[in-house]
Amino acid sequence: MAKVTMDDMVFEGTPEEIAAVFAEMEKRQEKDEACVDEPKEEPLKVGDYVKVIKPSFVMSGFENGDICKVSHLNYGGTYSILIEKIDSYLGGFGALGEHFVKAAEEEVVAAKAEIETKSKWAKIGRVVNEFKVGDIIHVDATSAFGVNTFGEVVREADEDGDLRVEAVDDAGDEEEFFVPTEKATLVTPVEARFDR
Repeated sequence: MAKVTMDDMVFEGTPEEIAAVFAEMEKRQEKDEACVDEPKEEPLKVGDYVKVIKPSFVMSGFENGDICKVSHLNYGGTYSILIEKIDSYLGGFGALGEHFVKAAEEEVVAAKAEIETKSKWAKIGRVVNEFKVGDIIHVDATSAFGVNTFGEVVREADEDGDLRVEAVDDAGDEEEFFVPTEKATLVTPVEARFDR
């Protein structure tokens, strides 16, 4: 029988039993140290952004993935956080972790860019990527003309989403070609052209 004293603690037993006790203490210490290293998530503040993961019954009009801004904290009760959609005045209550999680910075930037794009198109009475005959567009890429090509839409998008565009090629000839709507950027809507 062995006896070990450490930090005013006495361990008695066979050498194997004492070795097992010290091995277990070492495992627990490693586990405790691993827990200490984990970063703690900052608590939510008014003005933080959250992403909806499961709308509560008081979040009518919200969908999974919506990015929202925290407008009030500690309303009391289970659903203590008031959030507002960043693209409208729609508000709802929920609980962090159950109904929404803190949004990543990239998600917030992407959501704001999407709102800005929708707003630009809405100002001219259109939905995003709704091109009309006569619009002047910038073609981001196409097999026939390469990048940095400007052209006029001569036929609206077909069932595949391709626009018929007329542009001047490198030789100075007018050519028509198809451009996928996702490769086109509106420069001037037909309603704002002065040459018509």
